[in-house]
Amino acid sequence: MDPLDFTGRTRVRNPGDTMAEGDDRIEDVMKDTKNGLPQIQRQFFESSPFGKMAVTSDLRIIDANHNYCQMVQRSREELIGRKLFTVFPGAPGGADEETGARIRASIAKVFETGIPDELPVQKYEITDPDGTFRERYWSVTHAPIFADPDRRDELIGVYQLANEVTAAELVRRRTDAQVRAADSIHASQFDYDPVTDDFRRSPRVDAMFGYAPGEAGPKAEALFARMDPNDLPTIRATIDRALAEGPGSLARFDYRILLPDGQTRWATARGEIVRDPSSQSLHLVGVILDITDLKQREEDLRAAVEQRDLLIAEVNHRVKNSLQLVTSILMLESRAATDPATRSVLMSATGRIQAIATIHATLYQDNDVSAVQLDTYLARFCQHLERSVASSERRIAVHLRAEPIRLATDRAITLSLLVNELVTNAFKHAFHGRDQGAVHVTLSKTGQDVVLEVRDDGNGPAEDPKDGEGGLGTRLISGGVAQLGGRLEQTRSPDGWTTRIHFDA
Repeated sequence: MDPLDFTGRTRVRNPGDTMAEGDDRIEDVMKDTKNGLPQIQRQFFESSPFGKMAVTSDLRIIDANHNYCQMVQRSREELIGRKLFTVFPGAPGGADEETGARIRASIAKVFETGIPDELPVQKYEITDPDGTFRERYWSVTHAPIFADPDRRDELIGVYQLANEVTAAELVRRRTDAQVRAADSIHASQFDYDPVTDDFRRSPRVDAMFGYAPGEAGPKAEALFARMDPNDLPTIRATIDRALAEGPGSLARFDYRILLPDGQTRWATARGEIVRDPSSQSLHLVGVILDITDLKQREEDLRAAVEQRDLLIAEVNHRVKNSLQLVTSILMLESRAATDPATRSVLMSATGRIQAIATIHATLYQDNDVSAVQLDTYLARFCQHLERSVASSERRIAVHLRAEPIRLATDRAITLSLLVNELVTNAFKHAFHGRDQGAVHVTLSKTGQDVVLEVRDDGNGPAEDPKDGEGGLGTRLISGGVAQLGGRLEQTRSPDGWTTRIHFDA
């Protein structure tokens, strides 16, 4: 950049000259010119495509061109003769104060050395006409003003060439943030032209595929060659489908990379079909993520779940066997008992334990140990009840109608105990003086409301139990309903006794 000459006159600077004397020299220059600069210099000053402003050593503004005034939204009259940081004090806080210090140091350096000084992009807020501070970024260069540009022995001022770069800087910062975000998740960008096979991508893609920089070349062929052949048909079909749908369609696929050293890496690609502005051809543009660690964690988790399921199945099997042993012992004891009341208690206990044992047997046979398929379980359990409770003299059948409902294991155990108590009670109390009858067990679901209904066609107990009375079975029923968070309804009619339990699935 050519330094400005205010006067066209020459003055040799004496060794004893001070900066204050330089300021006096500028005062002399300004008295000799109508607008701060001679006419020829003003033409050069004003014709600059950049904002230009001239200051003295004490940072007093002595001139500013039209572009500078427009850029800072101030008139020349608002600038000339005022101190730079009086006009532009900066926003309160540390950032603008640091920028102001750098600008002062740069101007002082130019006055000291006579050499232009360029600053990196600086953030410095100035006010809009309404007094509001706005975030702004500037490219700033300071250059000397010599009284005689040919001799350059008398520096009388510094001009500031300023260019607002806020829009470009914000775009750059946003792009940098996007790149950092992509780097944090090991994302790599790509642009694939399926017609020419050109594959522009981040350097990280080549490293992901085991290639040295430049080794794979500009085409996608070398990368496809290291993809698992079993994945290629799906990849090509996905890309073809997206291309057929046109711009804006999305493509997503996971694939394996077979490296030369025998390792396998997993990657996932996410892209969108766009039209290239120059060739007008369709490209797939997007990102590739290395998901090897994620796949490994998934595999480790899958193995851990399988191991857990095996252990739980083994526990259920052992619990079932232990409960079966207890049931067998109780049955032997009940047969040996001579007291009818004792025999009845032992048989009731046997039935309750068997209800729990059947649940564990179901869990052992099922792949899902967290829930029970109730229709399958109840079919097996009701058959067991019919065999164990009925006798050769009494032909009482158990009929089941159950919708396919899955219930969490702990709630299924509670439900099985309820079915056991209700069916057993029906066998014991519903058929006085009769040797045949039927007990109907129904399980249905409407929305989230599950209804268990146990109905018999007998004549019911001799009398209804009074509040607060009832044996262990009655208390177990009340406790089970409470455990399910349900509601108990019992009705008696000439057709028999009906119990309904409502609870949420």
